[in-house]
Amino acid sequence: MEEVESDDLELDKDKRLVLQYRGLAEVPNLSPSLSDNILILDVSFNNILTLPSAAILELRELRELNCANNELVSIPREVYTLPYLKVLRANGNKISIFPDGIGKCRRLERLILSENELSLLPDDLAECQKLRELKLQNNCLKQLPISLGKLHGGPNCKLVEFNVSNNPDLHMIPSHLRGNTNVILWILLTHYETLTKVKDIETALKDMTGLLLKSQRGVTDFKESIDQYSREENNIRIELSSVEHYLSVCAFITNCKKRFATFVR
Repeated sequence: MEEVESDDLELDKDKRLVLQYRGLAEVPNLSPSLSDNILILDVSFNNILTLPSAAILELRELRELNCANNELVSIPREVYTLPYLKVLRANGNKISIFPDGIGKCRRLERLILSENELSLLPDDLAECQKLRELKLQNNCLKQLPISLGKLHGGPNCKLVEFNVSNNPDLHMIPSHLRGNTNVILWILLTHYETLTKVKDIETALKDMTGLLLKSQRGVTDFKESIDQYSREENNIRIELSSVEHYLSVCAFITNCKKRFATFVR
């Protein structure tokens, strides 16, 4: 494991501090002059177990944090306080906990969390309205925040790459569609709209129940009316039949009288 002294650290011309492949078990102490000027911190491909909260708080100008391919099990909330953070790369770790609060990262554009052990994501991830890339493949996700559906087609939505492939227990998204950004967001949007209108649905169901009851009463009344009409119609038919019979008898008698009169003459 290589020992890194703060005095030996220098930024390159792009204000990057690159500490890849150093065998580091922790992020080295940074001098105030470094902390105040670092735009990109790359500590990928080491053996780092935790990110030091106090040191993170000092990186006020940081735009990109690359801590990929280490031994991290969580991301400290202090990362969310970095006001200019645009890129967070934490793929290839053992992260199982990703705490709430990332919605504070209003400038975040790329979040790479693939190849970890995540089962859940924070609900406020949808508050990152400038997010363009979200990679979550090869994790243990069981569900996605329904709130992400708000990103679909929104006026400020920038998300163009959303990948959740190779998450075997993510049944809410069909396996063959887990790399299709538009389909994922559409599915989440559908769930989101349904869940946010539960009260409306309940009201509609109550109204519908009322209408059904009224309809049932109406159908019952109509059926009774039909039955009554059918009875009346039957009676009328009987009466008509009697009238027809009476008329035919009258006609027969009249005819007989005419014949009898002729015979008498």
